[in-house]
Amino acid sequence: MSEARNQHFISQVEQRLNAINPNALPRNQRIYKLRVVDREDRRLMLANENGSPIKANLSLSNLFSFDVDLDGRLRENFESLFNDYEASIPIHTEGILRKLAVNSNDLKTEVIDLFAAKLIGFIRNPYSVVKVLNTFPELAQHHPTDLAVSALYLRILAGRRPHQAYLCGKLGITDQQYEAWLRIIFMLLTPLRANYPPFFAGVIKGVFELEDAIPFVTVYKYDDQCCLLSDRGFSHPIDQEPNLVFDFNLCSNAFIRYAFLNHVSVFGRQLPEAIARGLKLGPKLVMVQYRPNDLFALDVFHRRAVEQCFESVYCSSKTPYRVTVMPPTPVAPAQSQD
Repeated sequence: MSEARNQHFISQVEQRLNAINPNALPRNQRIYKLRVVDREDRRLMLANENGSPIKANLSLSNLFSFDVDLDGRLRENFESLFNDYEASIPIHTEGILRKLAVNSNDLKTEVIDLFAAKLIGFIRNPYSVVKVLNTFPELAQHHPTDLAVSALYLRILAGRRPHQAYLCGKLGITDQQYEAWLRIIFMLLTPLRANYPPFFAGVIKGVFELEDAIPFVTVYKYDDQCCLLSDRGFSHPIDQEPNLVFDFNLCSNAFIRYAFLNHVSVFGRQLPEAIARGLKLGPKLVMVQYRPNDLFALDVFHRRAVEQCFESVYCSSKTPYRVTVMPPTPVAPAQSQD
Protein backbone atom coordinates (compact mmCIF):
# COMPACT_ATOMS: atom_id res chain seq x y z
CA MET A 1 0.00 0.00 0.00
CA SER A 2 1.19 3.49 -0.77
CA GLU A 3 -0.06 6.92 -1.78
CA ALA A 4 2.15 7.01 -4.88
CA ARG A 5 -0.13 7.88 -7.81
CA ASN A 6 2.57 8.99 -10.28
CA GLN A 7 4.28 5.69 -11.16
CA HIS A 8 7.39 5.61 -13.33
CA PHE A 9 7.88 2.84 -15.87
CA ILE A 10 11.47 3.94 -16.54
CA SER A 11 12.95 4.64 -13.15
CA GLN A 12 13.96 8.10 -12.05
CA VAL A 13 17.42 6.80 -11.13
CA GLU A 14 18.03 5.77 -14.76
CA GLN A 15 16.83 9.13 -16.02
CA ARG A 16 19.02 10.99 -13.51
CA LEU A 17 22.06 9.20 -14.90
CA ASN A 18 21.19 11.09 -18.11
CA ALA A 19 20.18 14.41 -16.55
CA ILE A 20 21.00 17.78 -18.13
CA ASN A 21 21.79 19.10 -14.65
CA PRO A 22 23.08 16.07 -12.67
CA ASN A 23 24.32 18.23 -9.77
CA ALA A 24 20.90 19.78 -9.11
CA LEU A 25 18.58 18.53 -6.37
CA PRO A 26 16.68 15.44 -7.58
CA ARG A 27 13.38 17.31 -7.66
CA ASN A 28 14.89 19.87 -10.04
CA GLN A 29 16.69 17.54 -12.43
CA ARG A 30 15.63 17.56 -16.08
CA ILE A 31 16.26 15.62 -19.29
CA TYR A 32 15.70 16.46 -22.94
CA LYS A 33 12.72 14.72 -24.50
CA LEU A 34 13.01 14.14 -28.25
CA ARG A 35 9.85 13.09 -30.10
CA VAL A 36 10.26 10.97 -33.21
CA VAL A 37 9.22 12.73 -36.42
CA ASP A 38 10.84 10.37 -38.96
CA ARG A 39 12.29 7.06 -37.78
CA GLU A 40 14.13 6.19 -40.98
CA ASP A 41 15.89 9.57 -41.27
CA ARG A 42 16.33 9.86 -37.49
CA ARG A 43 14.61 13.22 -37.34
CA LEU A 44 13.42 14.20 -33.86
CA MET A 45 11.71 17.22 -32.35
CA LEU A 46 12.73 18.71 -29.02
CA ALA A 47 9.74 18.81 -26.67
CA ASN A 48 11.03 21.67 -24.52
CA GLU A 49 14.13 23.85 -24.91
CA ASN A 50 14.68 23.68 -21.15
CA GLY A 51 14.18 19.92 -20.84
CA SER A 52 11.46 17.91 -19.11
CA PRO A 53 11.32 17.37 -15.33
CA ILE A 54 12.40 13.84 -14.44
CA LYS A 55 10.08 13.61 -11.44
CA ALA A 56 7.06 13.67 -13.78
CA ASN A 57 8.63 11.99 -16.79
CA LEU A 58 8.09 8.51 -18.26
CA SER A 59 5.31 7.79 -15.82
CA LEU A 60 1.55 7.21 -15.81
CA SER A 61 -1.00 7.69 -13.08
CA ASN A 62 -1.77 4.43 -11.24
CA LEU A 63 -0.06 2.33 -13.92
CA PHE A 64 0.84 -0.47 -11.48
CA SER A 65 -2.01 0.00 -9.00
CA PHE A 66 -4.10 -3.14 -8.81
CA ASP A 67 -6.38 -2.21 -5.88
CA VAL A 68 -7.29 1.39 -5.02
CA ASP A 69 -9.26 2.19 -1.89
CA LEU A 70 -12.64 3.91 -2.14
CA ASP A 71 -11.40 7.42 -1.39
CA GLY A 72 -8.59 7.03 -3.93
CA ARG A 73 -5.84 7.84 -1.42
CA LEU A 74 -4.12 4.47 -0.94
CA ARG A 75 -3.32 1.93 -3.62
CA GLU A 76 -1.85 -1.56 -3.66
CA ASN A 77 0.96 -1.59 -6.25
CA PHE A 78 4.39 -2.96 -7.21
CA GLU A 79 6.50 0.09 -6.37
CA SER A 80 8.40 -1.52 -3.49
CA LEU A 81 9.25 -4.57 -5.61
CA PHE A 82 10.64 -2.31 -8.34
CA ASN A 83 12.58 -0.19 -5.86
CA ASP A 84 14.72 -3.13 -4.80
CA TYR A 85 16.06 -3.40 -8.36
CA GLU A 86 16.15 0.33 -9.12
CA ALA A 87 18.41 1.07 -6.17
CA SER A 88 21.12 -1.19 -7.61
CA ILE A 89 21.30 0.52 -11.03
CA PRO A 90 23.57 3.50 -10.19
CA ILE A 91 25.72 1.31 -7.93
CA HIS A 92 26.37 -1.30 -10.62
CA THR A 93 26.72 1.31 -13.37
CA GLU A 94 29.37 3.19 -11.42
CA GLY A 95 31.10 -0.04 -10.43
CA ILE A 96 31.31 -1.34 -14.00
CA LEU A 97 32.66 1.92 -15.41
CA ARG A 98 35.14 2.32 -12.55
CA LYS A 99 36.55 -1.21 -12.94
CA LEU A 100 36.80 -0.95 -16.72
CA ALA A 101 38.69 2.33 -16.38
CA VAL A 102 41.47 0.44 -14.55
CA ASN A 103 41.30 -2.61 -16.86
CA SER A 104 39.65 -4.87 -14.28
CA ASN A 105 37.59 -7.72 -15.72
CA ASP A 106 36.15 -8.93 -12.39
CA LEU A 107 32.64 -7.86 -13.40
CA LYS A 108 30.45 -10.97 -13.53
CA THR A 109 28.34 -10.10 -10.49
CA GLU A 110 27.79 -6.49 -11.56
CA VAL A 111 26.84 -7.26 -15.15
CA ILE A 112 24.40 -10.03 -14.17
CA ASP A 113 22.72 -7.94 -11.46
CA LEU A 114 22.54 -4.93 -13.78
CA PHE A 115 20.95 -7.07 -16.50
CA ALA A 116 18.30 -8.15 -14.00
CA ALA A 117 17.52 -4.55 -13.07
CA LYS A 118 17.40 -3.48 -16.72
CA LEU A 119 15.16 -6.41 -17.69
CA ILE A 120 12.69 -5.29 -15.02
CA GLY A 121 12.43 -2.12 -17.11
CA PHE A 122 11.25 -4.22 -20.06
CA ILE A 123 8.74 -6.15 -17.95
CA ARG A 124 7.21 -3.03 -16.39
CA ASN A 125 7.10 -0.92 -19.56
CA PRO A 126 3.51 -0.30 -20.69
CA TYR A 127 4.64 0.02 -24.31
CA SER A 128 5.83 -3.59 -24.16
CA VAL A 129 2.74 -5.21 -22.64
CA VAL A 130 2.03 -7.47 -25.62
CA LYS A 131 5.71 -8.48 -25.87
CA VAL A 132 5.75 -9.35 -22.14
CA LEU A 133 2.60 -11.46 -22.54
CA ASN A 134 4.22 -13.31 -25.43
CA THR A 135 7.49 -13.78 -23.51
CA PHE A 136 5.86 -15.24 -20.37
CA PRO A 137 2.55 -16.67 -21.67
CA GLU A 138 2.19 -19.44 -19.08
CA LEU A 139 2.77 -17.27 -16.01
CA ALA A 140 -0.58 -15.51 -16.43
CA GLN A 141 -2.29 -18.92 -16.23
CA HIS A 142 -0.75 -19.93 -12.88
CA HIS A 143 -1.41 -18.76 -9.34
CA PRO A 144 0.48 -19.06 -6.05
CA THR A 145 -0.47 -21.84 -3.66
CA ASP A 146 0.90 -20.25 -0.47
CA LEU A 147 -2.19 -18.93 1.32
CA ALA A 148 -0.75 -15.54 2.30
CA VAL A 149 0.70 -14.90 -1.16
CA SER A 150 -2.46 -16.15 -2.82
CA ALA A 151 -4.54 -13.67 -0.82
CA LEU A 152 -2.43 -10.85 -2.27
CA TYR A 153 -2.68 -12.31 -5.77
CA LEU A 154 -6.48 -12.34 -5.54
CA ARG A 155 -6.35 -8.55 -5.08
CA ILE A 156 -5.22 -8.35 -8.71
CA LEU A 157 -8.20 -10.41 -9.86
CA ALA A 158 -10.79 -8.62 -7.74
CA GLY A 159 -9.14 -5.27 -6.98
CA ARG A 160 -10.74 -1.89 -7.59
CA ARG A 161 -9.15 -0.15 -10.59
CA PRO A 162 -11.13 2.92 -11.66
CA HIS A 163 -8.16 3.99 -13.83
CA GLN A 164 -8.13 0.82 -15.94
CA ALA A 165 -10.39 1.99 -18.80
CA TYR A 166 -8.33 5.15 -19.28
CA LEU A 167 -5.00 3.29 -19.26
CA CYS A 168 -6.17 0.58 -21.65
CA GLY A 169 -7.49 3.22 -24.06
CA LYS A 170 -4.25 5.19 -23.90
CA LEU A 171 -2.05 2.12 -24.39
CA GLY A 172 -4.25 0.38 -26.96
CA ILE A 173 -4.63 -2.83 -24.95
CA THR A 174 -7.64 -4.76 -23.66
CA ASP A 175 -8.79 -5.16 -20.07
CA GLN A 176 -7.75 -8.83 -20.28
CA GLN A 177 -4.23 -7.92 -21.45
CA TYR A 178 -3.81 -5.33 -18.71
CA GLU A 179 -4.89 -7.76 -16.00
CA ALA A 180 -2.70 -10.56 -17.40
CA TRP A 181 0.27 -8.15 -17.44
CA LEU A 182 -0.27 -7.29 -13.75
CA ARG A 183 -0.52 -11.00 -12.92
CA ILE A 184 2.75 -11.74 -14.72
CA ILE A 185 4.55 -8.93 -12.87
CA PHE A 186 3.27 -10.36 -9.59
CA MET A 187 4.30 -13.94 -10.42
CA LEU A 188 7.76 -12.86 -11.58
CA LEU A 189 8.72 -10.55 -8.72
CA THR A 190 6.88 -11.74 -5.62
CA PRO A 191 8.55 -14.50 -3.57
CA LEU A 192 5.93 -17.25 -3.80
CA ARG A 193 6.84 -18.71 -0.42
CA ALA A 194 8.98 -17.76 2.55
CA ASN A 195 12.76 -17.96 2.14
CA TYR A 196 12.55 -18.58 -1.62
CA PRO A 197 13.78 -16.21 -4.32
CA PRO A 198 11.21 -14.85 -6.78
CA PHE A 199 10.67 -16.65 -10.07
CA PHE A 200 12.47 -13.80 -11.85
CA ALA A 201 15.79 -14.86 -10.31
CA GLY A 202 15.45 -18.16 -12.13
CA VAL A 203 14.73 -16.36 -15.39
CA ILE A 204 17.99 -14.40 -15.13
CA LYS A 205 19.95 -17.53 -14.20
CA GLY A 206 18.44 -19.37 -17.14
CA VAL A 207 19.38 -16.67 -19.64
CA PHE A 208 23.02 -16.63 -18.54
CA GLU A 209 23.17 -20.43 -18.53
CA LEU A 210 21.61 -21.11 -21.94
CA GLU A 211 23.14 -24.43 -23.01
CA ASP A 212 23.95 -23.51 -26.60
CA ALA A 213 24.92 -19.88 -26.08
CA ILE A 214 27.86 -17.88 -24.77
CA PRO A 215 27.18 -14.57 -22.96
CA PHE A 216 29.16 -11.56 -24.20
CA VAL A 217 28.88 -8.14 -22.57
CA THR A 218 30.29 -5.02 -24.22
CA VAL A 219 30.42 -1.58 -22.64
CA TYR A 220 30.69 1.46 -24.93
CA LYS A 221 31.74 4.77 -23.38
CA TYR A 222 32.34 8.16 -25.04
CA ASP A 223 34.43 11.19 -24.18
CA ASP A 224 32.59 13.68 -26.39
CA GLN A 225 29.24 12.05 -27.25
CA CYS A 226 26.00 11.32 -25.45
CA CYS A 227 23.79 8.20 -25.54
CA LEU A 228 20.04 8.09 -26.05
CA LEU A 229 17.57 6.59 -23.57
CA SER A 230 14.56 4.95 -25.25
CA ASP A 231 11.06 5.25 -23.80
CA ARG A 232 10.98 1.44 -24.02
CA GLY A 233 14.20 1.20 -21.97
CA PHE A 234 16.00 -1.12 -24.41
CA SER A 235 16.59 -1.87 -28.08
CA HIS A 236 17.71 -4.82 -30.19
CA PRO A 237 20.72 -4.02 -32.42
CA ILE A 238 20.22 -7.12 -34.59
CA ASP A 239 17.46 -9.64 -35.36
CA GLN A 240 16.88 -11.91 -32.40
CA GLU A 241 16.99 -15.28 -34.13
CA PRO A 242 18.99 -17.34 -33.35
CA ASN A 243 20.67 -14.99 -30.85
CA LEU A 244 19.39 -12.87 -27.99
CA VAL A 245 20.88 -9.36 -27.92
CA PHE A 246 19.87 -6.31 -25.84
CA ASP A 247 21.21 -2.75 -25.78
CA PHE A 248 20.60 -0.62 -22.69
CA ASN A 249 21.54 2.96 -21.88
CA LEU A 250 24.03 3.04 -18.99
CA CYS A 251 24.35 6.77 -18.44
CA SER A 252 24.66 10.04 -20.37
CA ASN A 253 27.81 8.90 -22.20
CA ALA A 254 27.73 5.08 -22.14
CA PHE A 255 25.61 2.11 -23.14
CA ILE A 256 25.90 -1.64 -22.60
CA ARG A 257 25.20 -4.56 -24.92
CA TYR A 258 24.28 -8.04 -23.69
CA ALA A 259 24.65 -10.69 -26.41
CA PHE A 260 23.81 -14.34 -25.83
CA LEU A 261 25.29 -15.87 -28.99
CA ASN A 262 24.91 -19.47 -30.11
CA HIS A 263 28.01 -21.48 -30.87
CA VAL A 264 27.66 -21.24 -34.66
CA SER A 265 27.51 -17.44 -34.46
CA VAL A 266 30.65 -17.35 -32.30
CA PHE A 267 32.79 -20.02 -33.98
CA GLY A 268 31.36 -19.94 -37.51
CA ARG A 269 30.52 -23.65 -37.58
CA GLN A 270 28.96 -26.48 -35.60
CA LEU A 271 31.30 -27.62 -32.83
CA PRO A 272 32.36 -31.24 -32.41
CA GLU A 273 29.94 -32.98 -30.07
CA ALA A 274 32.51 -33.52 -27.29
CA ILE A 275 33.47 -29.82 -27.22
CA ALA A 276 29.84 -28.67 -27.36
CA ARG A 277 29.00 -31.04 -24.47
CA GLY A 278 31.92 -29.67 -22.45
CA LEU A 279 30.75 -26.08 -22.99
CA LYS A 280 27.28 -27.03 -21.77
CA LEU A 281 28.61 -28.73 -18.64
CA GLY A 282 31.35 -26.29 -17.65
CA PRO A 283 30.87 -23.11 -15.63
CA LYS A 284 29.65 -20.22 -17.75
CA LEU A 285 32.14 -17.45 -18.29
CA VAL A 286 30.80 -13.95 -18.95
CA MET A 287 33.03 -12.23 -21.46
CA VAL A 288 33.20 -8.44 -20.84
CA GLN A 289 34.71 -6.07 -23.41
CA TYR A 290 35.33 -2.34 -23.18
CA ARG A 291 35.07 -0.24 -26.35
CA PRO A 292 35.70 3.47 -25.73
CA ASN A 293 34.69 6.02 -28.39
CA ASP A 294 33.40 3.46 -30.92
CA LEU A 295 31.33 5.74 -33.17
CA PHE A 296 30.14 2.96 -35.47
CA ALA A 297 28.55 1.20 -32.48
CA LEU A 298 26.99 4.47 -31.31
CA ASP A 299 25.51 5.02 -34.77
CA VAL A 300 23.85 1.58 -34.61
CA PHE A 301 22.70 2.15 -31.02
CA HIS A 302 21.04 5.46 -31.90
CA ARG A 303 19.51 4.10 -35.11
CA ARG A 304 17.87 1.20 -33.29
CA ALA A 305 16.77 3.33 -30.34
CA VAL A 306 14.92 5.70 -32.69
CA GLU A 307 13.48 2.88 -34.81
CA GLN A 308 12.25 0.81 -31.87
CA CYS A 309 11.12 3.38 -29.29
CA PHE A 310 7.41 3.90 -28.80
CA GLU A 311 7.36 7.61 -29.56
CA SER A 312 10.31 9.36 -27.87
CA VAL A 313 13.93 9.10 -26.85
CA TYR A 314 15.66 11.08 -24.10
CA CYS A 315 19.11 12.57 -23.77
CA SER A 316 21.41 14.86 -21.81
CA SER A 317 22.21 16.76 -25.03
CA LYS A 318 20.26 18.46 -27.82
CA THR A 319 22.75 17.18 -30.39
CA PRO A 320 23.10 13.37 -30.14
CA TYR A 321 25.35 11.66 -32.67
CA ARG A 322 23.93 11.11 -36.19
CA VAL A 323 20.49 12.38 -35.15
CA THR A 324 18.73 15.48 -36.44
CA VAL A 325 16.93 17.46 -33.72
CA MET A 326 14.46 20.18 -34.64
CA PRO A 327 13.38 22.96 -32.25
CA PRO A 328 9.99 22.73 -30.57
CA THR A 329 6.98 23.75 -32.62
CA PRO A 330 6.03 27.24 -31.49
CA VAL A 331 2.64 27.50 -29.83
CA ALA A 332 0.36 29.96 -31.58
CA PRO A 333 -1.06 32.71 -29.35
CA ALA A 334 -4.70 32.33 -28.41
CA GLN A 335 -7.11 34.23 -30.65
CA SER A 336 -9.03 37.07 -29.07
CA GLN A 337 -12.76 36.52 -28.83
CA ASP A 338 -13.57 40.23 -28.92
